[in-house]
Amino acid sequence: MTVLSVPYGVSLPATRSDRARVAVFYAWLMRQTSMTFERRTAGHWIGCHSSKLRELLGRSYPDRLNQMIRANVVERHPSYLAGQFPKAIRFAPEFRTGEFEFVEVDTKPARRAATVFRSIDPDNLRPSGLHLWWNLGKFKMGRYPFPYGDHWAAYIQARWDSGDHHAVRCPYGRLHTLLTQTPRNTRGGLTTEHGEKLCNVDVACCQLLLTGLAAATAYSNNNTACHTNVMSRIFSSRGAHGLSTSIPDDVAEWIRLCETGQIYPYMQDRVRQFDEPAWQWIERDNGKRMRIDMRDASAKQIKRATLIPMFDRQARAEANPVFQVILEDFPGIARFVRQVKREKHEALACLLQGLESFIMIDRVGNRMRTHFQDEILQSIHDAMIVRVGFGETMSEIIKDEFSRFGVSPTVKTGSL
Repeated sequence: MTVLSVPYGVSLPATRSDRARVAVFYAWLMRQTSMTFERRTAGHWIGCHSSKLRELLGRSYPDRLNQMIRANVVERHPSYLAGQFPKAIRFAPEFRTGEFEFVEVDTKPARRAATVFRSIDPDNLRPSGLHLWWNLGKFKMGRYPFPYGDHWAAYIQARWDSGDHHAVRCPYGRLHTLLTQTPRNTRGGLTTEHGEKLCNVDVACCQLLLTGLAAATAYSNNNTACHTNVMSRIFSSRGAHGLSTSIPDDVAEWIRLCETGQIYPYMQDRVRQFDEPAWQWIERDNGKRMRIDMRDASAKQIKRATLIPMFDRQARAEANPVFQVILEDFPGIARFVRQVKREKHEALACLLQGLESFIMIDRVGNRMRTHFQDEILQSIHDAMIVRVGFGETMSEIIKDEFSRFGVSPTVKTGSL
């Protein structure tokens, strides 16, 4: 007998085989939805090709999927593969709340499918990711209070309780685990399996620093701001080369401000010098958006506004008051951002995620695997979670790995 979590109140088919297969699919889709804030709150689409549908739902997957769509439980993206199969799916809003219930699956095909989607892929994780996944079993999530009605937090807590330590690396190398899905406001309940306290060791201004590193690499590579050229040059160096001395002065200054953790205060001071209101839409922690005059923005709001040009569609980024500062004070950075995002706006985010995971997972993580194998470790993108007593050592390891690429970040150690 296999027990799965499915959206609360969802109606399952009456026949035993259909019921089991559909439950497996709902459990898989619920896990996929839980992986990112955008999927949970904004309904970002989840890719699911025909091979995955067949694996989860069996050979009758077209009929079973269509039944779920007609029941208004699942939504399908309007574009198709091969004229028939959906490129992406998601739960309808009513079933995307995180509220769940347990169901039992008792057919052999469905149990096998559940085992497959719960399994990890060593080739996908690679040695350092596999080591981090293995380390998840050394952590314990205690009962930590979370806001009433936060069903996704309760769902994650149930997965911790059941030992459902799944992990996967995205196409750009980022490691997604149960910990990366755990809401920030509940991570305070995390300890080692023996109850030892943990600390968070993270790289300040990491995404902007990596933007500077990528721009410097592009300009030293015949001024070619190409995603693949930048990635291949940095990857092939394996940390053997520092930054070129021929990079533009404004790019060097950008990197210096990021290294010292002063890039956000710099942006805040510059925006406050505007004579006219600098209106910008900012997303709050609850996912809702608000329009503010950036001259009155808090440090946290300035940080979000500074990151928007890196990830948003370029047309919207151009209207961002902070991007206007970047255009004026850091033209080399602005030109690099525009060039990388020329074909698709997601290209820069993909590039930065690739660089971040290369350094934090494949270099820092691999160093821990080979030299500190018995030390517990977990990653949350640009941060590492370790025992409090190991925090200083981890900070030095991260600094050393970044220094191999010619940058010296500020690394902060704090509580979860």
